[in-house]
Amino acid sequence: MKKIIFLILIIFISVVTLKRFFYPDFSKIKTELTSKEYVYKTKENWKITYKTDVEFDKQNKIVFPRTEVAKIKLYTGYFNFSKELNSIDSKEVVKILNDSSSYEWGEIGTFEPNKHLIFYDSNENIIGITEIDWAMRQTYSAPMNRTMKWGFLTYNGRDNFFEILEKY
Repeated sequence: MKKIIFLILIIFISVVTLKRFFYPDFSKIKTELTSKEYVYKTKENWKITYKTDVEFDKQNKIVFPRTEVAKIKLYTGYFNFSKELNSIDSKEVVKILNDSSSYEWGEIGTFEPNKHLIFYDSNENIIGITEIDWAMRQTYSAPMNRTMKWGFLTYNGRDNFFEILEKY
């Protein structure tokens, strides 16, 4: 009996150690990248200023993420094992996330992330994060831009996005 309890304790400690020391701290990444977001002059309701803000983004080449993506890692499940997207899928994911037609205005609700995409540049620096909720309708990206509205995916945007992610 002592051996079984000891074995369970070792497994528990191993799981906690793995999660604590070997996986990205998604909330820390999000906080750091959010601090790099462009601060828009308009503080009004986004729906009112949306068109001018998006035009401003286009003129100033403000996209997500702010620099070119070298690779994207998808983290899923309790242990957050990562899978690297191939370059074609990475480009398509970035295109979908930057396309305003992928999003619609809608209630966000309580956001509970289920999957995480971490974007890296060629120097292995983290340049972006996208969190995906359990219902697979909402995203939260940092640093974000106004084309993302509030991160609520249209049915078409969701279908295109998850068609890629389901490969991994």
